[in-house]
Amino acid sequence: RTLKVHRETIVRHWEKATKGSSHAEVKTTDLFTPLLTNPPDADDEHATWSSSELDAEEAAQVEAATDAVEAAGSRDDKTQTLWRHEQELLDQMQVIAERTRHLPDAKARSLVDWIRKNLCPDLPAFGEPAKGVAAKWNTRRVLIFTENREGTKRYLRTILEQAIEGTDRAEERIEVIDGHTIGPRRKEIQRRFNTDPMKDPLRILLATDAAREGLNFQAYCADLFHFDLPWNPGRIEQRNGRIDRKLQPADKVRCHYFVLPQRAEDRVLEVLVRKTETIRRELGSLSKVIENDIERRLTKGGIRHGDTQRLADAIQGADLKTDHKRIAEEELEATRERQEDLKMQIERCQTLLERSRAWVGFEVVPRSALLLARDPRHRATL
Repeated sequence: RTLKVHRETIVRHWEKATKGSSHAEVKTTDLFTPLLTNPPDADDEHATWSSSELDAEEAAQVEAATDAVEAAGSRDDKTQTLWRHEQELLDQMQVIAERTRHLPDAKARSLVDWIRKNLCPDLPAFGEPAKGVAAKWNTRRVLIFTENREGTKRYLRTILEQAIEGTDRAEERIEVIDGHTIGPRRKEIQRRFNTDPMKDPLRILLATDAAREGLNFQAYCADLFHFDLPWNPGRIEQRNGRIDRKLQPADKVRCHYFVLPQRAEDRVLEVLVRKTETIRRELGSLSKVIENDIERRLTKGGIRHGDTQRLADAIQGADLKTDHKRIAEEELEATRERQEDLKMQIERCQTLLERSRAWVGFEVVPRSALLLARDPRHRATL
């Protein structure tokens, strides 16, 4: 879509120029094109827009950015040669885009491989037909967080549906929760995901950051994927908190993310994940102070290849000021004191319970003894 809008805009400018039309200069400093650099998250006003509204706004921003470049400039022989070369490059890019738009990228392939290994062992390789009997699913579930963009969600769901096609009850295995999922529908999906897997076939839940707060999925799920990583450590932790919480029956939860070794940005994101764990473990309720500091560092100019090491060092070294540290330590100490007090209260209650049982002569009778008591042949003995 971006290529299409860009091509149409530069062609329009070129035709105007060849006809001698005048152009009003557009200053790049006046541009506001957030959708071209950052996908909208749950706190962005764009998160509530429909896919058609987002597409239209993105197209408008692409057009504005192209206008800023094309508005001024001569149309001499050198420019004409460059323009023709640009058209050839756009043709090549369009062919590549059309050829690969429905193919899984490296992250999607890794995700499908993980699903095959952990959820559906007999799942055929991507693109291969099912062999014989439909592949069976085990009782494991996975929660996958992705960008709040219709294109990303649609792409990922399409890839996963293609990958599991032909497996047992494939049409019932995937659900999506995003900003457009209304209350009753959201509750129904949550109920299904928290139902015993032996009773409900749902295994894969795709979610945007609209589900990062207020929804709990820990009952039968101990695996979570960040298909993309937000730049705010707090949002990473909020996502993880959907399964890493009280009443999680599993001994261990696994929160996965993807690393591309050849991509410089991923070295920064890896440091970000480690810092998130430090914030969660050590800084208590004041973690928001350092979260905002890290987000400012990342959103100010993005992750530029020549700046990755500096950014990684800055994130790793991000720290609270002395006063904030003191307050955080006081909060943690107060939490420890409340925990010890709660333990003492539990012990006192247990002591009172035992004393009460002894005073009234109450005794817990095994169920087997009660069953025997109902049998007339054993009443005399009992």
